[in-house]
Amino acid sequence: LYNRSFFSKFGFLYKGYEKNIEWWEIHEIFRKIILTGLLLFSSSKPLIRSVFATMICIIQCINLNYFKPHRNSIVFCVEQIANLSSTFKYLVAVMITSTTITTDSNIRGREDISSDDISSERETMGLILVTVDTIVLLFSFVASFGCFYLLHLTIHNQEMNEKANSEDENDRLSLSSP
Repeated sequence: LYNRSFFSKFGFLYKGYEKNIEWWEIHEIFRKIILTGLLLFSSSKPLIRSVFATMICIIQCINLNYFKPHRNSIVFCVEQIANLSSTFKYLVAVMITSTTITTDSNIRGREDISSDDISSERETMGLILVTVDTIVLLFSFVASFGCFYLLHLTIHNQEMNEKANSEDENDRLSLSSP
């Protein structure tokens, strides 16, 4: 994988990952396929789908923290927050579907639960989900600016090193010539 000719052609696919964890992008693709495609075929019941998706997200969080695939710690933090956000969303989906099943079976025999209470509870959960999405989006913007700032510092430091090296070279040449 690190042969010069192979890396020049395909290195862009895995150069952001730690050595021996180049397979992480394939892991991510399978996770996305499972969450977007296979969930449709897993069951016709929303509760089972939500539980299955939550399990996939939890496994993803465990793998991310175990392997720590990213070389850039900011990218790692952004992926961690995004995965935790997805896990939280699926947990809320589990809560909503289980609440719907519970209230539909219990509401028939109880008069103290109104449909306004149920819709208020769902509205609160929806507000929580929108808030979590907004926080993740803001964190992503901050992390993007952080990455650009680090890139700027790296380029600036390289320019300063090159300038210092060229000045040292000029000083050596001027001292060595009679």
